[in-house]
Amino acid sequence: MSWLMVVGFCFQIKRTVFAVDASGAYVVDVTAMSTAYLPLQEAYIHRIKHVQESGIVPGLREEFVVIGENEVNDGLILSLKAIEFDLAWERCRQLQAEDAVVKGKIVKGNKGGLVAEVEGLKGFVPFSQISTG
Repeated sequence: MSWLMVVGFCFQIKRTVFAVDASGAYVVDVTAMSTAYLPLQEAYIHRIKHVQESGIVPGLREEFVVIGENEVNDGLILSLKAIEFDLAWERCRQLQAEDAVVKGKIVKGNKGGLVAEVEGLKGFVPFSQISTG
């Protein structure tokens, strides 16, 4: 049984990136037994093709969230996207509390409404809630 499963929650660690490749980034030894890995899909809240697009470069010291364990080599799997999602939700809660008007980008639509993106988060807006004026 994995010690991550026993703990039952994610935690943050601050570590340094030492290498990047086409599919992600390698982070300085976290568990003293193996290297941690940041997959491309966990590097940024938006879709990117290379981790460098999110500012991940060798030598960068960053706060990561441990989201799992690679069973093949006992290394940890890290995420930056999880931190960015938490921050985006917090910003949206703050905007809602302030009753602020926000601008979003329409990313797709269907017969019932539109999908809009605000602060990197996607949400459905039914046509009944959309004004043409």
